[in-house]
Amino acid sequence: MFIKDFISNEVPTLKPGDTVRQAMEMMEEFKVTHLPVMANGRHLGLMSERSLEACEDDALPIQGLELDLSQLLPDQHVFEAMALMDERHLSLLPVVNEEGIYLGHVKAKNVISAFAKTQAVGATGSIVVLEMDARDYSLAEISRLVESNGVKILSAMLTANRESAMVEVTLKMNKEDIQAVIQTFERYDYRVKAFFHAPKHADDLQRRFEAFMKYLNT
Repeated sequence: MFIKDFISNEVPTLKPGDTVRQAMEMMEEFKVTHLPVMANGRHLGLMSERSLEACEDDALPIQGLELDLSQLLPDQHVFEAMALMDERHLSLLPVVNEEGIYLGHVKAKNVISAFAKTQAVGATGSIVVLEMDARDYSLAEISRLVESNGVKILSAMLTANRESAMVEVTLKMNKEDIQAVIQTFERYDYRVKAFFHAPKHADDLQRRFEAFMKYLNT
């Protein structure tokens, strides 16, 4: 799950001498809101649709417009790309080597697809959502309780609540019959916020994921 496994060159790059109009047309054609700007094989930064729209004369060259300097190295993990894309609201991220030479880019849709696979979205089983104080969170303890009922955790995702000290833990498990697991959680004072039985819910998640991927491709 490293960036080097997702590098693409399907989206072209810009040159400092390209005009605002040319850049906007390229973004529209390739359905992105950012494009890398290159000079002599080196990545200078990301041009955003927002920066282009703020320019009153679309015949001007993009040289001099504000660039986002976000970029990745090939050996970084795909999760780092997700965090950076979310923080900076990026549709793609350039990938460079240690010398700053442009190697290609990773698109948001490819990163999301990789994340979905790590979370076993389409696997048969069940999903349980627990809510607890952040201080009480221990994946080792949660795993011990689940496995004591002969069930395995396929994936786990932690979601923090910025307005409180509570967290949600979403567990994907390998069995549909998890009544014993739920009873164990309740016996140990875990709050079971929700649970869903797959494959029905897994199919629903898969449909939502596919719809989102279709949206990214339009």
